[in-house]
Amino acid sequence: MRKLENLRHLDLSFNKEVACLISSMPSQIGRLTSIQTLSRFVVGKKKGCGIGELKDHIHLNGDLCISNLHNVCSQEEVIKANLQEKQCLDSLELQWGNQNLPINEDTDKEVLKHLQPHSNVKQLKVKGYRATKFPDWITSPSSSNIVIMKLSNCKKCQSLPPLGQLPLLKELLIEGMDGVVYVDKEFCGYGANKGFPSLEKICFKSMKSLRAWTGVREGELSSLRQLIIKDCFCLVELPRRLPALVELEIESSYHPNEPKTLLSLLHRFTSLNSLIIAAFPTNDLHFQLQDHPTIECIEIWDCEELISLPDNWLPVHLTSLAIKRCPKLMCLPEHMPALQAHVDAYLNAGISIYINGQPVHANLEAEFSIVSNGEPPTMEEYPVASFSCNPHLRDEE
Repeated sequence: MRKLENLRHLDLSFNKEVACLISSMPSQIGRLTSIQTLSRFVVGKKKGCGIGELKDHIHLNGDLCISNLHNVCSQEEVIKANLQEKQCLDSLELQWGNQNLPINEDTDKEVLKHLQPHSNVKQLKVKGYRATKFPDWITSPSSSNIVIMKLSNCKKCQSLPPLGQLPLLKELLIEGMDGVVYVDKEFCGYGANKGFPSLEKICFKSMKSLRAWTGVREGELSSLRQLIIKDCFCLVELPRRLPALVELEIESSYHPNEPKTLLSLLHRFTSLNSLIIAAFPTNDLHFQLQDHPTIECIEIWDCEELISLPDNWLPVHLTSLAIKRCPKLMCLPEHMPALQAHVDAYLNAGISIYINGQPVHANLEAEFSIVSNGEPPTMEEYPVASFSCNPHLRDEE
């Protein structure tokens, strides 16, 4: 490959199954100095296969993923890669590999410290980093153009960096940070740009030790519209101030030994419009929504033990309800509010469905579809008037 001196594009963007089979870049790929697109660089252990081969690739642009960083042999090799001078890169992903290898925390710290990209980078992903703390450049002014950031499987990290100092950050994923127990005011940062001024979406996923996210001060997270929480079984506390939040998704984040659940905090979010509840291992959702002033859309997924929804449970302004893969659900609440838009229901065949205390009869199938296999037809075809609150269930023509 080193004879392909004029090669400009090398696309190594492949799926995970193929990626794990690639253990190293070809030897002396650094000689291919005309390369402009290099989607992935796999760090090898042999001479001529290290990260230093990126030194003269000054024309790289677009997206770059550097994987197998656990194979880096020396700090000098990382410095030689000179990422900070590659000013045409838009996206950078940094991956450590085998988490079962012996960890030298100082080595990982030095590696990430010297992998600081150019300030033009707009998307940054760090995966599998094995030290307890991130370097300062992650939240320094040199990173101020980052719009999307994903930190995943950095299992030794005990606290999150002050990412609120990134003025243009719009989307943030925090995943698999097993050492993080509390997220507090330091997360929002300090200084003129503190408080995530542009953040619109945040996702906490597979945070098995996280118990509380607190410390949000007035004026912070003022643009946050979407919050997703998945597989955070110990999390029982959320910020009291999320003034712009309109969409909340809570999935597999329920601990049977915890008397308090995230669902009991919904009254705090007075601008909330859409709520998704998924994979709760309980037969009753144990919270009331009828007094919530703004929720219009609710989706309930994969609650395999859910038997019923309490009477007077649904919010008064509800316009859309979707229920998917809840095989034990026997009935919907009595006194359901009149749905003004569309009602989607994805329920298994063979169960009894009640609306306003009355069973759905076969002659309603034209308006309401209960399916056993596949997806139901689009509900635009089915007028919601058939779910009005009169005792006859369907509108009089």
